[in-house]
Amino acid sequence: MTSILVTGGGGFVGGNFVRLVLKQKPDWKMFIVDRMGGRKITPPLEGLKEKYGERINLYRFDLNDDKLKDLFKENQFDYVLHFAAKNPSGKEMGDPYQFAEVNIERSVRLLEEVRDLSKFKKVRCVHLSSYEVYGTMNEVSFSEDSPLSPTTPYAASKAGADLFSLAYHKTFGIDVISTRTTNIYGPFQSEDKFIPMIIKRAINGEEIRVFGDGSTIRDWIYVDDHNRGVLKVLEEGKSGEVYNIGANCAKRQVEVIDEVLKNVAKIKKVKFEEIKKLVKCEKGRAGEDKERRLDSSKIYNELSFKPSVTFDEGIKRTVMFFLKVEKGEKDV
Repeated sequence: MTSILVTGGGGFVGGNFVRLVLKQKPDWKMFIVDRMGGRKITPPLEGLKEKYGERINLYRFDLNDDKLKDLFKENQFDYVLHFAAKNPSGKEMGDPYQFAEVNIERSVRLLEEVRDLSKFKKVRCVHLSSYEVYGTMNEVSFSEDSPLSPTTPYAASKAGADLFSLAYHKTFGIDVISTRTTNIYGPFQSEDKFIPMIIKRAINGEEIRVFGDGSTIRDWIYVDDHNRGVLKVLEEGKSGEVYNIGANCAKRQVEVIDEVLKNVAKIKKVKFEEIKKLVKCEKGRAGEDKERRLDSSKIYNELSFKPSVTFDEGIKRTVMFFLKVEKGEKDV
């Protein structure tokens, strides 16, 4: 069987990737490393061990633990997917030291294990990054050739991990690819993130605090589309390259809010105008880029990848998922 290690596989994006692979690749065996936030299991992984048995193996430890080296010694991985990262949450920008420690130092530790393994067998590593590494946009969308000019500590740490990954390819010849993506949304996302926060508060009739005046523009992609792009890069991408993964779906903040609230209003059978009154705007975050768009033509043209979920459909699916969560229903 193909052996694949997924760091951060208990998180929103990584967990959805694990679920996608288990469904689409019956001859792949998954090894997931995640701290699990101190829990026995995270929601994206609940029930998977019972359903897929030996095809999924869970390890609860940090990437700076010596257990990582032991795991590499015991298993000859074919693929390594690095989803694990420290992300900002809500209005606060977070601790710069933690971003550097987790996103850069932990990435280098993982790359060292990949380098050691690559001395004995062929192994491919994909580092998952963000379009935030490009910084502030100047009229055109970010392409893979756009300079890295991060404007926040988080973005700087992801850019650092990107550069280390590509340097390991150039210096040591290991098979590494980096992907950079837009804002991702979908099932299992943390409820402190933008779209899940709106859904939960709207369902419960609570005030929805939004940072900024609603004019900020972001590019969006549904989580399964993003992960299909990652899988495409993993299997067909060119070593040492960077691939942007987006859906050409730039939306103003207010457009995203309205689309979410329209779905919630329909489900709750209330007027959109009434539920819209829950929205309250506050001062935005310092250093935040006004607009970000991603040019994903490279992965479209070279790897024949195309997103399949429209924004309307993605929001509908996401709202329905969190409605089930509110009712205590589970999805395996």
